[in-house]
Amino acid sequence: MTNRLIALGLLMYCLTTTTWANDSIIEWDQLQKSEQKLLGSAKDQWNTFTADKRQRLIRGARQWAQMDKDKKVLMAKRFKQWKKMSTTERQEVRQQFHLYRNMEPTERKSIQTRANWFRNLPKTKQLQLRKKWNSMSIKQRREIRQRIRSNIQKRRAQQNRSSR
Repeated sequence: MTNRLIALGLLMYCLTTTTWANDSIIEWDQLQKSEQKLLGSAKDQWNTFTADKRQRLIRGARQWAQMDKDKKVLMAKRFKQWKKMSTTERQEVRQQFHLYRNMEPTERKSIQTRANWFRNLPKTKQLQLRKKWNSMSIKQRREIRQRIRSNIQKRRAQQNRSSR
């Protein structure tokens, strides 16, 4: 069960990472034994995967092998959470990730800053804010996101004016 979760998580991770420059097809037998063991649940489909997908899976397996135990435990927890999500929820997460990945570095930095601010709040305050967010309608959430985007654009415009 754990190996399946790990493989699922690696697959999820690999589907969202950048591709390698080398597009040569790597056959199953060319994998190291440790990679074969970790990717064992994908063995039957291996021949159907594109070179790009194979490279991403291998990259994920190699990164997994380099992780310390605490990081592996954290990743396994995330994989379990991913598995519990519905198809719709997974698609939303993928879309949000791709939006984030395509943002300007300054926007990503801004989001990271806000996330760090949130993480540093007392747990009770975090729960309070989560509860408030979860109680909002989709329309209210959209409006808040739009205000945030608008504020970011205003800040950028101010920075551009001041840098001239």
